[in-house]
Amino acid sequence: MDRIYPERYEATNKASVYLTSLTINQKPFTLAAGLNNTEELILNYKQNSIRIQTGVIDFYAEARGKIRYKLEKDNRPADWQYPMDNIIRYEDLQPGSYILSIQASNVSGEYIGEVKKILIQITPPLWQTWWFRVLSAIAFFGIVYAFILYRSRSLKQQNLQLEEKVMVRTKELNHSLEELRA
Repeated sequence: MDRIYPERYEATNKASVYLTSLTINQKPFTLAAGLNNTEELILNYKQNSIRIQTGVIDFYAEARGKIRYKLEKDNRPADWQYPMDNIIRYEDLQPGSYILSIQASNVSGEYIGEVKKILIQITPPLWQTWWFRVLSAIAFFGIVYAFILYRSRSLKQQNLQLEEKVMVRTKELNHSLEELRA
């Protein structure tokens, strides 16, 4: 008699996923470390269209495995997507941090294999960075302060000129008044 413990049972026909090509903005993207060793992609804000072609390694079924994937932004949960052609497509991704999770199914359609995770970081454009905004605010307030300072100095100078003219006129009037009295 044999005893079977279901909690100890582990399926041996696990499938795994591998990446065959990576295209960003309709151009092939090559990596020095190799495509399947990729754990992180850092892209700029213009590189926001991604296409990843995948394959499934399943020793019990020849090319009949499928994949599923999900893209989580800022650790918000996402739903699994089930493509028919094992190709992952994303268009117009916004700047931010993403985690792409990919998993393969075996011939029975069970997703019990390892989940491959790729961190995708899309950097924002210069004008959307916090330090650019801080520098812009400092520059704006600096320009306003310089304008106010310039205008204030100009008004003080005009005020001194007017006071000088008033003093000259007052002296002239006093002189004419003394001549009239004399």
